[in-house]
Amino acid sequence: MANTTRKTKKTPVRRTAPRAAALSAKQTTAGVFGALCALWMLYATLTFSPFSWGTLAEELILALCALFALRLLCFAKLPNGLIAACLILLPAGIVLYGAYAAANLNADFTRALCLAGTAAFTLLTARVLDDRADGVVLTALLFCAALPSLFAADTLLITEFARLLLAAGVLAAVAALREKAVWFAFIAAGLTGVAGAAGYFAALYGAGVGAAFLVCAPKKQKGLWTFAALLAAGLPVAVRLLTAARLPEQSALLLGNLLAPGMIAVAIAPHMIRIYAVGLLLFSVRCALGKESATALPVLLALIGAAAFRLVFPAASLEIWMDVPLLCVLAAVGTAKTGRTRGR
Repeated sequence: MANTTRKTKKTPVRRTAPRAAALSAKQTTAGVFGALCALWMLYATLTFSPFSWGTLAEELILALCALFALRLLCFAKLPNGLIAACLILLPAGIVLYGAYAAANLNADFTRALCLAGTAAFTLLTARVLDDRADGVVLTALLFCAALPSLFAADTLLITEFARLLLAAGVLAAVAALREKAVWFAFIAAGLTGVAGAAGYFAALYGAGVGAAFLVCAPKKQKGLWTFAALLAAGLPVAVRLLTAARLPEQSALLLGNLLAPGMIAVAIAPHMIRIYAVGLLLFSVRCALGKESATALPVLLALIGAAAFRLVFPAASLEIWMDVPLLCVLAAVGTAKTGRTRGR
């Protein structure tokens, strides 16, 4: 009989291992910077003067208790129908209150429309980052708690438009990385670029989004993704230069807010930022440990870019309430996923 040769099947070598390791290292770096940003926010919102360990403990415990109370909602499996309910009820409620304020408080109804759109894009971003309804529900609750301060924020109308466009741009960037569709990346760059009309801060948002594109870009389309990243960082600067020269001083976009902050908005403002900071810290720790997908990098890096602009150019930066959409998403998703067991 002829000798037969037995062919053994060799285990194919995974060529993506080095790229996965590099991506994990970059996610760890982003998580570390996110944690530093969260600690900075915590330090900036502490209200004790002079220093008191008791006051420090009270303020931190209050933020932790608020997040733990929200986390209790996630122990029961929330129905997916709550996602559609939040997407409908929250923007609709903002529009209804905006109509009431316009009729009785001489407020600008356009601002309410901008906030409603921002809320919708924020909830959609949370839906992409969390497959369960928990993240969307917690995002809606955190956004609702910020509404008293958002309605009475001392911002121009063009800034409200910019917040809406930046929330939409971050959502497009997240969708681009999830679907590996470069045309979503160009949409994100365009939205971020138009938001540059309100100020140079949009360029740092765009730089964060562009950095996420460079980190997660597929090798086959590296050139297109790099071009989209450059547009995301450069278009806001170009649009800002054109707007500063062309926008008339009497434009309706430069009107200020007619609503004054109420007692509730003033009282809860530092506590809300502190709650967001603790939630951001939870999310950053998960990202540093490699427990978050690369899809979340545009949100985290855009927030880090905004914090960098606020640190380097404090005179030209806006209040931290400008970053509420990103903070709500990261704090809610980080809180919802912390302690979640596999298979739930």
